[in-house]
Amino acid sequence: MPIVTQDERPPGPGRFPLTEKRMLLDEGTTSSPVSMGELVLHPGAYVPPHRHDVEEAFYVVAGHPTCMTGDEVCRAAPGDAVLAPAGALHSLRNETAEDVKLVYFYPVAAKAQDLGISADYPESTADVDS
Repeated sequence: MPIVTQDERPPGPGRFPLTEKRMLLDEGTTSSPVSMGELVLHPGAYVPPHRHDVEEAFYVVAGHPTCMTGDEVCRAAPGDAVLAPAGALHSLRNETAEDVKLVYFYPVAAKAQDLGISADYPESTADVDS
């Protein structure tokens, strides 16, 4: 059973301000059809509304993110799981004073940008009403 350590895949800056990302499983680490990573949202972080061609699931490890999927908005808690169905507009926001840590999962083994999964993001958070 392969194990991906922090030394092999250390966290780095995320795509949006006040975020950090660490890819755990993708085409470089597994032959099975999955991708999984960690996302940290520091206080004030915002991942703007976007969609994917595949489902995306989030597991909340720490903190209380505000999650939007379609017309639904909820505040998740540690131990909660959130699913964004394929094609559904979704976003994440940290409106608290503590870090939010999530594990995210896609049912495909490839880098998100290679699959067009990251399509429909605005160029910056300034392009989206907050």
